[in-house]
Parts: sequence; C-alpha cells; structure tokens
Amino acid sequence: MLDLPVIGHDREDAWSRVERLRGRTPAATFAKRTHAGTVGQHRARYAALHAHGVSTVFVGVRGLDRPDEVLALAGLNA
Repeated sequence: MLDLPVIGHDREDAWSRVERLRGRTPAATFAKRTHAGTVGQHRARYAALHAHGVSTVFVGVRGLDRPDEVLALAGLNA
C-alpha cells in the first residue's frame, strides 16, 4: 500500500502542516484524505491495516522541512 500522510509531532503541528500543504482544498477534506495525525495515530492505523491483510506500507511523508524532522518519524516502524 502507498500512503502519503501528513504527520505532526502533536495535533496542533499536524493541523499546521495541513494548513500549509492543502492548497485550495478545504482543510478538513485534506486532513481526512491524508490521514493527518501523529506518529502514534499512524502506527495504530497501520496496525489496523495489517489486521486486514496489508503486509507492506510505503510511506511518502508530506511537508518535511528539515532533515531533523525525519528523526521524529522513527516510531512509525517500531
């Protein structure tokens, strides 16, 4: 499965990223489409997908601005 999520450090950070990335799309629509949330929320979503038979998720995270932001994603594969 290919996933192009918006991942924030917390809820406010995720929403800030949605606002920055959404373009002309309404924020709520963009957030829903990209499953905007925290690392923990995405881990839970991936676990649910795994329970339904998904064995591999390719993740292309949107809106990373700095190299150190990649470190915040370390919990995705834990």
